[in-house]
Amino acid sequence: MPTQDIELTATTTKIEREYTITFDSNGGEQPNSQITLKEGTALGNLPEVTRTGYTFKGWYTEKVDGTRITEQTIVTQDMTYYAQWILSINANKYIVKHWQQNVDGNANQKDNINYTLKDEEELQGTINSQVIPDVKKYIGFTEPEKQTITIEEDEITILNYYYTRNKYKVILNKDEGIENVNGADSYYYEQSVAIEAQVKDGYKWKNWSGSETYSDIKNTFKMPAQNIELTANSEKNKENIDEGKTDIKDDKDELDEKTKDNRNNLNNDETVIDKIIPKAGKNIILIFVVIVIAIINFIVYVKYKKYSDIK
Repeated sequence: MPTQDIELTATTTKIEREYTITFDSNGGEQPNSQITLKEGTALGNLPEVTRTGYTFKGWYTEKVDGTRITEQTIVTQDMTYYAQWILSINANKYIVKHWQQNVDGNANQKDNINYTLKDEEELQGTINSQVIPDVKKYIGFTEPEKQTITIEEDEITILNYYYTRNKYKVILNKDEGIENVNGADSYYYEQSVAIEAQVKDGYKWKNWSGSETYSDIKNTFKMPAQNIELTANSEKNKENIDEGKTDIKDDKDELDEKTKDNRNNLNNDETVIDKIIPKAGKNIILIFVVIVIAIINFIVYVKYKKYSDIK
């Protein structure tokens, strides 16, 4: 402790928190927006939004009911505010229905027998105005062309969009041990596909490989939204491989035996010749053969030269 009084002051720094404020247009033409504000500040200018066939009611804390906010509302936490709407007097509903072709449906017969309702939208628009509702995108289907409709005053206008089902190919290949494969064709998206293979004698089934892998020789699956290429694979039976090795060994043993016999016979023949013809006699015979071959070659040469001179 020092010999004099000490005075200390504790200081703090205020942490300024920031919060994210989201504005949901709730069906309006404008996309949702976000801003970041410091805690304790006012919202300030609010986004302007519009919606065909409606009058803007204001920004609220809930999609339905809730508390209305203003530019003076103080930020205390992360919040989402929703635009609320009032149907205009000169507006009316219109409905857009989205139909998907059935797997076994006729694309040209646009009814609830050949198509199934996938989505239904209830929209609003100004009476006697023309609108072009958007089509949707569905995996495995082709969307129709957009259509223009007029919003009626005394009745609800209904627009039907029909989506045709796409077809994709199943391509089947096979290796040397497969006799035949069945099931290659074009199929509608989600249509049931059955594939099968026949294995040759001496082979056994292995699997299907490629876009997918299947272990069963017969397989059923739903057609995906893409072409499929598969190969039927086999492998040789182990018994046939062993038999082949045995046959090769037997052939080798047989060849070795014949070679041995031929060598013995040759040795026997040489022994007989040695007994019958003395060594000097064999040399005379060899010289005689050489002379005969030389004479024959000379005669052939003379005849060939004479023929060449005449020509």
